[in-house]
Amino acid sequence: MFGFRACFLKDRVYIDRTRYFNNDILTSILNMPVRNYAHMLETLRMHQKRVQLREEDYELCENYNTYVYEAQAYLHTVGRVLKSIPVYKYGETRSELESDLLFKCLNRNFRYWEDGCDESSPPMTVDFINEYGFCAKNDDDVVTFVYEKFYPPMDAMLALDPDVLDQIDATNRAICNLFDDYIRAVEDLLRVREAYALLLDRYLNAENRYLTESETTAAFTRFLRDTEHKPRTEQVISGGLTRMGYEICRLPDSLEHLCEANTFDSLGAFLYYDFFKGLDRQYIPRRCDHCGKYFLQRSGKYSSYCDNPLRGEPRKTCRDVGSRKKYDDKCRTDPIWLAYNRAYKAHYARYMKKKMTTAEFEQWSRYAVELRDNAIRGALEQSEYERLLKI
Repeated sequence: MFGFRACFLKDRVYIDRTRYFNNDILTSILNMPVRNYAHMLETLRMHQKRVQLREEDYELCENYNTYVYEAQAYLHTVGRVLKSIPVYKYGETRSELESDLLFKCLNRNFRYWEDGCDESSPPMTVDFINEYGFCAKNDDDVVTFVYEKFYPPMDAMLALDPDVLDQIDATNRAICNLFDDYIRAVEDLLRVREAYALLLDRYLNAENRYLTESETTAAFTRFLRDTEHKPRTEQVISGGLTRMGYEICRLPDSLEHLCEANTFDSLGAFLYYDFFKGLDRQYIPRRCDHCGKYFLQRSGKYSSYCDNPLRGEPRKTCRDVGSRKKYDDKCRTDPIWLAYNRAYKAHYARYMKKKMTTAEFEQWSRYAVELRDNAIRGALEQSEYERLLKI
């Protein structure tokens, strides 16, 4: 149910003709509102167990309809979370998440529900409707009763009819498969929060720079060792299957390309594959030191701050604030930068008072930067550095 196909071309990923970069989707999931996924899993498993059919269970027959409606409502609750994931915002999976999948499952697999009909009831036609459901034509133009209430008749549940027992088993398997799809999807989200975030924050971005290939290998080895005995949701693993191949794909640029076209049976399988694709290109999600949201580093210059506009100051970004903060911190704590900042302010004041021309100020600025860099490298003593800055 939660599987999908993705085409990979260089650093791009195409899903339903929408373009992403490697690790774009992981970054988006990392920024989803924090939820108690562990509680969500526990609740899904509770509903999965409650709606299992059991022979000779009077209490279940009495309350089964209530259990079903509560379970379907919770599937919609989980579905609203899953629909916020980019790959499920549109298309067939979104439609399924918005439908009553549990009701469909029960209608498809079990035919002994109480329908409220007896010998005096009118024949079922396409217009027939009562408190238990209504009649509709299926794809073969056969009129069938669609149940909207689900009461297992006790006489059927007490019967030892092999056909009834087979239907109970088939229905329970279908129910388990349906809930297992949701459970695995939520486990994938929990893994992003507990495993991928940890790997990124404490291992791959700990040095505040891009790691070399050998450093990345060493960091990932430490992570594997530290999480070896943790639950599966705290380990970076696939959590699903991938069918790999190559196809000629027509992409949104209207051109045909030879692409790696893979089918993933789960969100987790895709995230795992895409993560290492991105890691190989240094496309790494990082948490912004100012706003706390994740942003995608796409190789190039490493930054600790994102380009998101500030709340209330849309013309400024976190990177603007971060750059200024870094500069101010250096000027407060580093004697080389402190001397440079004082000299810069003094010469800028001369420039503003027309005691230096623009050309003279620009020439001094280049000279001061060269002195500062030499002092940082240790090529100038602090006292000589400060003396030369004043010239």
